[in-house]
Amino acid sequence: MHNPNSKEMIDKLIEDLSKEYEGEESFSKVITYLIERGVISPMMVRNMAIVQDYFNHVYHQSMSITDWSSMREEYFNLKETRIKGIVYKYLPKTHRKYNVKD
Repeated sequence: MHNPNSKEMIDKLIEDLSKEYEGEESFSKVITYLIERGVISPMMVRNMAIVQDYFNHVYHQSMSITDWSSMREEYFNLKETRIKGIVYKYLPKTHRKYNVKD
């Protein structure tokens, strides 16, 4: 059995995306494609969206993670502690020391 290397997998993915969307590679369509094919999980997409939102609202505005997560509870439909846990878990380790402020 042949195990494709990373280059072959990326080439196959690009080929499949090109066929599927005929040059309309919008970000949401690519994410939907990856979820439908089982490449990434919807929960991972949600978690990365939370981390990105953290960067947009906290990191760039020097807001505390506690204030931000309590404001975002309703938006993400998650408890404040769960939101904080996701940020702590998925925030790149190089940023944790400097950016997560309580």
